[in-house]
Amino acid sequence: MGIRRKKQNYTALGKKIAKLAKNQSEIAQVLELTQQSVSAKLCGKVVWLVSDLEKLARHYTVPLLFFCEESITDPEVAKALIPLSTLPVETLTALAERLAQRQAEAAPAPAAEEPEPEEAPEPSPEPVESKRVQVEE
Repeated sequence: MGIRRKKQNYTALGKKIAKLAKNQSEIAQVLELTQQSVSAKLCGKVVWLVSDLEKLARHYTVPLLFFCEESITDPEVAKALIPLSTLPVETLTALAERLAQRQAEAAPAPAAEEPEPEEAPEPSPEPVESKRVQVEE
């Protein structure tokens, strides 16, 4: 899978999209565009429309997040995220809370803090006796 040709000057998004297809003609067919238009989009000369990305996501069964999230570069990883994206928000929130709870339970207990010793109050200064010294001339 993925377009294999001589070095292309694809944008980061263009590289991701190229990984999905055999060639530019395949992408063009999915988007109902010419191969030249697809090439211009892959190289960043023409902007991608959200509708283009939606069509590609449906055709290649990847979530739209695949095109937006820089950390997801593998189409197979993106496909694994699809089941999560179909869950209701309440379910995802509950799962996140349970995961956080489990992580908290698995974390080592913080060491008991020893109370800081109280500082003794500073003694009040003792009165100083003044002595007169006579200097002889």
